[in-house]
Amino acid sequence: MSLTGWYGDWTVEPFELLLGANVDIPDDHSPRDALLSDNFGRAKARCDGEAANFLANSYTQDATRSVLPMSDVRDLLDGFTADQAERRGCTDLELPGPTVHPGAP
Repeated sequence: MSLTGWYGDWTVEPFELLLGANVDIPDDHSPRDALLSDNFGRAKARCDGEAANFLANSYTQDATRSVLPMSDVRDLLDGFTADQAERRGCTDLELPGPTVHPGAP
């Protein structure tokens, strides 16, 4: 399991590219959203007035599938994001919803 936080407005574009290239995003969502895919999850916040992006994944050694169910990954990502937001005084938390979006075709 890997949990990481990226801080600063520069982090927005890499996450949008990651989601846009790897997730089949329905029309009512965008790469700007906090989302849970079948391989990773993204949460968001604002820290010191700048974007903060949080990533969670749980891959097998050959990186072909998640080791943990994505509902567990989402719970861990939510807890990590809440902890980081409290420690850093972040606002505007956006956590992924319950839907697991499939990988891009």
